[in-house]
Amino acid sequence: PVNGYKGAAIFTDLRGFDDTYLLHEATPLRDSFPADAALHMNPDFPNDLLLPDNVGNSLQLNLVSEAVHRFLVETGLGDVEYLPLSIIDHEGRVASLTHVIVNPVGPVDCIDMEQTRCTMSEFVEGDIDEVTRLVIDERRVPAGRQVFKLEGLGAPTLVRRALAQRIDQ
Repeated sequence: PVNGYKGAAIFTDLRGFDDTYLLHEATPLRDSFPADAALHMNPDFPNDLLLPDNVGNSLQLNLVSEAVHRFLVETGLGDVEYLPLSIIDHEGRVASLTHVIVNPVGPVDCIDMEQTRCTMSEFVEGDIDEVTRLVIDERRVPAGRQVFKLEGLGAPTLVRRALAQRIDQ
């Protein structure tokens, strides 16, 4: 089961937008994200059609339903973009036009490198390749940031506990 949901959709790729790494770097994309971007369901799993509120995917995109999107907009998160896309099913039909990618803009430099255990990238200075222990220095996270990416580590997206609990409710 994906995200703990039996029958949850599994995806192959995001078409119409090749620079998915920009989403991991918390780059602003509102003005350049293509209107025809589409996430395609994997034809190897034709019975997996469920689209939960937070849709897990191998691209590590923060893909959420219309209900979660509406909640986040009403919450008034700053420094977050909502990028619309289509979800296409196994037969090439539109399965959803209401899901969006939540794109936190501007990574936060808050990793406590003295306590974090990680392997640094050999190719990109300052980037982390692998983490075995991640420690966040909460004092370095701006008070208003509720959803954010980490400087030097494209995944995961962090959500403050209070907001996560409100989403769960």
